Amino acid sequence: MVFTYGLNDTLVAAFIVFAIIFRSRHQMVLVGVFLGFAILLKYYPIFLVPLFALQKRHFNMRLIVSVIAVIAIGFLIAFALWDTTFLTAFSLGANRGPKLLSILAALRSHPNLVGGPEIVSFLIDKNVYFLVTVEIFIIFVSWKMRLNWLEASVLGLLIVLLTYKFGHQQFFIPWLFMVASLPLVNNESSRRLALCCLPFVFFLSIFQWGYAYGSDGYRNVLGGVRSNVGFVSFSLGLLILISYFKWRFDLSQEN
Repeated sequence: MVFTYGLNDTLVAAFIVFAIIFRSRHQMVLVGVFLGFAILLKYYPIFLVPLFALQKRHFNMRLIVSVIAVIAIGFLIAFALWDTTFLTAFSLGANRGPKLLSILAALRSHPNLVGGPEIVSFLIDKNVYFLVTVEIFIIFVSWKMRLNWLEASVLGLLIVLLTYKFGHQQFFIPWLFMVASLPLVNNESSRRLALCCLPFVFFLSIFQWGYAYGSDGYRNVLGGVRSNVGFVSFSLGLLILISYFKWRFDLSQEN
């Protein structure tokens, strides 16, 4: 997928991998630098910043400040080169419709499931507010439960991508690298989360194989996949969240 389409989400994933390595070594400024680089390429990694900064019941401010500094420098350079035209990405993103793996794309194909096209349009138009809401929710839950920063980040990025209207499969490349990094935590909780994520990992692989080789991008061949796969993606993502938090709840009850 990476070599076929030349996806810059792979570079985002590489920056996040460096951030994971430096976070494991407690080099917080470097973590912020690489997260800042990732955000300058694609905006969605910004949701990882508070989760990477999480340290039980407080947040590492050196990490957050270094992220802000890198983004500010990047924006100043962009402004010097292109004036305000670099902000076009924000308006283009706001006006684009839902894609492929997004639950909103599936609901747009079946609007009566939520009360009609007007409701679907409202959910699409206000998507950014839903993103912020789920981000605040996962930060609070991670803070309250004292989750490990990498576990919280895996769960946080997943729930953001499940809510995000741009359901491009390549957005999950950084998430896949984060799941693959869970063994670094080396505890039962991270192993359990990695196992919970496996069905979604296999689903993404099967979906992408069909997209690239088994169809014409699910347009004329297997077109029903394009209309309905958002339901599968959302359901499998919810299964991860439910399975993991149920296990945590059962464990706390035993203790």
